[in-house]
Amino acid sequence: MISLNEPHYKLYLKEVSTPSEVLRIMKRKGLSKYCYTFYVMDRNVKYIMNIGMSEGEHVGDRVYRKCGNLYGFGHNTLTGDFGSDMKTVVKLFEAKFTDIQVHKDNVIVELWDTSNIIVDSFNSATVECEKKLFRDCKAKFGIIPVGNTQDPNNRNKQTTTPSVWNNLFSEKEQQVEYELA
Repeated sequence: MISLNEPHYKLYLKEVSTPSEVLRIMKRKGLSKYCYTFYVMDRNVKYIMNIGMSEGEHVGDRVYRKCGNLYGFGHNTLTGDFGSDMKTVVKLFEAKFTDIQVHKDNVIVELWDTSNIIVDSFNSATVECEKKLFRDCKAKFGIIPVGNTQDPNNRNKQTTTPSVWNNLFSEKEQQVEYELA
């Protein structure tokens, strides 16, 4: 499983000049199933702004769109609805931390590749990894990120795991149950 303190990759947005560079980096790493955090650095303190995940068919698309909606890309800033939720995330962050202005140059994106992670869950590994990052965040900071309005641990709940389910019923019993349904 993953840990908030051990990302697979770090992307310092001050090192890129366009959102398309973010997309190229994501494609080079082959990230289509991943979790991410957006941090803001201010006076050598790292503030967590947002946690999320993507299982999209387009490699790196979610992070690209969110990054592209940050202030600091000038005429390369993305327009349109996709990824524009990042503007709300920034507003929530700046409302809580009134002395910090979010700019792409003080944002770090941390990434976890979830494509090879196996979990004992009916949810995908990416969904379960996102939940784990939220639990890590709450354990470390006592709250979820200000840019997240809901905790994924409060949805996609399951009362049993596939391994427990499979141990309860033989394949024949499962087939009969399926045929009766």
